[in-house]
Amino acid sequence: MDDLYKKYWKSLVNDGYKKIGDFQIAEDCAQETLAFVYKTIEGGKSFETHEELTAFVYRTNANVVLHALRNKYSNKTDVVDIENSMPNLKDTKNETSTDYTALYDALSRLPFHYALAVRLRIENGLSYKEIGEKMNCSGEGARKYVTRGLKELREILEAEKNV
Repeated sequence: MDDLYKKYWKSLVNDGYKKIGDFQIAEDCAQETLAFVYKTIEGGKSFETHEELTAFVYRTNANVVLHALRNKYSNKTDVVDIENSMPNLKDTKNETSTDYTALYDALSRLPFHYALAVRLRIENGLSYKEIGEKMNCSGEGARKYVTRGLKELREILEAEKNV
């Protein structure tokens, strides 16, 4: 696996980024591609030449990226419906409303898919699998979105606190 990673990682990520325009989705696609290729080789598939392996790797990546593009642009209305059905943190009125306002403002600065995943996890209490189903990605992809979203949210809030 290390040989596959060293040889193909950078070019697979770059290829995916050119097609998708989102670096983290491109990384996820490259990871999925390499995992699939590795499982295929472990399953007994052999390639007679280096060129056959290379062609298989890039064709697999093209298919994974195409699938990611379909997911990215399909069911947009579903995602909008999910977001619109969520309570608006700005509307929360209590003694800590300024904290909610700061949190809402920080959430609005996150990339859309991070903010949506975080809100589905925190406000709706959904599991990663359920989030993945709503966002048309895997449970692991949803976990990554939540984790990265919370990390960026923390950084934004800490930067504001220090200002």
